Amino acid sequence: LFSRASANEGRPLNPVRPSEIFAEGMEFEQEVESLEPLIFVLNRFLDQLEHRLELASLVAQELHLQLRLATGQVYERTFVVPSPTRQTQTLFRILQTHLESLKTDAPIVALHLSARPAFQEQHQFGLFEASMRDPNRFYETIARLTSLLGADRVGSPVPLPTHRPDAFELRRADFRQVEWLESPEPSVGLPLRRLRPPVRAVVEMAGGRPVSVRSSLFSARVQRATGPWRASGDWWDNKRWAQDEWEIQTHAGELYRLAERDEKWFVEGVFA
Repeated sequence: LFSRASANEGRPLNPVRPSEIFAEGMEFEQEVESLEPLIFVLNRFLDQLEHRLELASLVAQELHLQLRLATGQVYERTFVVPSPTRQTQTLFRILQTHLESLKTDAPIVALHLSARPAFQEQHQFGLFEASMRDPNRFYETIARLTSLLGADRVGSPVPLPTHRPDAFELRRADFRQVEWLESPEPSVGLPLRRLRPPVRAVVEMAGGRPVSVRSSLFSARVQRATGPWRASGDWWDNKRWAQDEWEIQTHAGELYRLAERDEKWFVEGVFA
């Protein structure tokens, strides 16, 4: 105890710098019911955040928006910046695109905006490798399309793990993790140009084989038909499917593929 109380013993002080919080907030004197005042305040917040991030040599990789409504409810949304930046205009477009399609149940009485900082990314590209010219503008366009068409209609088609024809789902495009696909082996035979969606048809059968087809695409007598090729799958859940496929040739020499499922006929494609 004496040695600790003695002034002759060195006790170096290790200062700890607290982490800086990049956040801005405001409580409105009057309830906000339109977009213009909200946009004005957000633009001023982003200017202040840009200045503080620049002083710390950081960029924003996420934005967290919080709106408090007059009913006491809180609306929160986190925006991931595709290419982290501190430019006000780029961050402002991300927020504006979302707020243009936002509808609240009550007026807004308070606004809070925070940014999650990060160091600026440094990427060395290869000789034949290139980046997107403006990733943030690209994802802004995707967000506008999503608000217009719906989230289930925008994205990159990805095949599903099933043998069902044309089974796919739309996923959000991610150009940071690109998978290089090997070139498929050259196919043998005529290429099939699939019709999406398939065209409804009325098929006349004779002896268990199609003899005539009527559809909005063509109407003709069948000169030759091969099939059926039967396929099914997903029998273990409510998405089970089964269909019979036929390949036909008309008297004019045209080749088509027909499919029958759920007692309905479709023209699925044309052989070119």
